[in-house]
Amino acid sequence: MGAVPNWLWLSADEVVADAWKAAKAGKAISVPGGIYKVISFITRFGPRPLIRKMGMNVRVRQRR
Repeated sequence: MGAVPNWLWLSADEVVADAWKAAKAGKAISVPGGIYKVISFITRFGPRPLIRKMGMNVRVRQRR
């Protein structure tokens, strides 16, 4: 996981707290952390060619 920058990591406590809050609110899906909410929004509603290119760039960096 060396290709993932440190600022993208979340603590286990933060993930569990967000998941628990969502579960108590009756939500089936929880996206913890602001940056992941932004990434989720962009990948869901962004233009497909751009999303595909971004995904390929991430994959190439992971292979190094």
